[in-house]
Amino acid sequence: MAGEEKVLEKMDEATTAKSQESELEQKLSEFGVSPELTDTIIDHLGVETVEDLSMLEEADLLDAGMKIIQARKLLKQFKVESAPEPVAMSQVASAVNMCGSLLPEIPSEESWLADLKTGGILRIDRNSYISAIRAALAERTGIFEVPKKLVDAMEVFALENQQPVTPEFYELSKQLTRRSYGEVFAAVDGIDGTFVTEKRKKELFCRLNEHVWPVLQDSSTQFKTWYETWVSASSNPANLAMVLQGLRGGTAALPPGMGAAPDTSMLRDLGDGLRESINKALAGVGTSVAAALAYDYTKIRKVLEKPDLPAKVGATNREQLFKKLGLSIDSTLVRTENNIVRYILGLIEADNQPADLEAAYFGELYMLSTQINWRALGLATDDTNHGLSSFTSDL
Repeated sequence: MAGEEKVLEKMDEATTAKSQESELEQKLSEFGVSPELTDTIIDHLGVETVEDLSMLEEADLLDAGMKIIQARKLLKQFKVESAPEPVAMSQVASAVNMCGSLLPEIPSEESWLADLKTGGILRIDRNSYISAIRAALAERTGIFEVPKKLVDAMEVFALENQQPVTPEFYELSKQLTRRSYGEVFAAVDGIDGTFVTEKRKKELFCRLNEHVWPVLQDSSTQFKTWYETWVSASSNPANLAMVLQGLRGGTAALPPGMGAAPDTSMLRDLGDGLRESINKALAGVGTSVAAALAYDYTKIRKVLEKPDLPAKVGATNREQLFKKLGLSIDSTLVRTENNIVRYILGLIEADNQPADLEAAYFGELYMLSTQINWRALGLATDDTNHGLSSFTSDL
């Protein structure tokens, strides 16, 4: 009985070998390889299966007698077929986030406002940077136009439907005609809402456009170059998630095939340059104006968050409301703001990272940059998917 089983096993093995050889011959014949040359490849190169072909070099096939174009076409197909599946950035980001983030957290609006109340507008610090970028984003997306557009739309809707305007109409009208920054300027004598003139606002926006946005655009490009250099040095890009997790945990070992991270000095220089650029934009009375504008932005955003607001202008949802008001924003504004603020703080505070965590830190910062829609903010990018992902959260 045992003898019969061995015979059957040998028969199965022979059948399998014959089947594999048949597949191999068929694959080679697709590339115009003659039966004689096929025998040479099998006998002299030791190729037994189709998969074995991927282990050959061009020189091996040429030595066996294959023509150069045949050899290149064959190897090209196998490189494509055997290439690892591309790793989606979201997969890498998810794997990294399992261990928690190294990037700085954004303070809550309550904490931000509390710091401003204690005289925070008299110095340039992380709260100033947050104020500046919120103000710049609001200006780029037309948020400061919301109160006037909403007031007009509410009045038109009320007239069309022969009904009185809602209380929000008077709230917004007051916000338009009399801005009060008591909370922001509480700790500074001699300054009130009249200080934040249209002239000072425009000057701040000009300085932000001149000094800050170009640096941000350049940083996204340099991060992409740095990241791609790292990945191109690896035989398996899928290892990146493991690398970032390992480096974050303080382990120095890299998985096989994953080279050391490229030099990060240019990324640290970016952080220094960004800090200097924001300081230039906030020079003079810039911190005070930026704080007031950021405060305006948070107040307007809270109005937009009201679930019943669309109905008061005849819109069915917030997307339709934004379209009706002619605003270049969508319902994911908050995530856009949070990502950019966190990205800027991450760049500026990169010097605080210990050397053994630096690669993981910059890897995270790169992934965060890919979640920012730079083109929607008026910043030109290349034609790759970097920085062109859609906004990813609700307002």
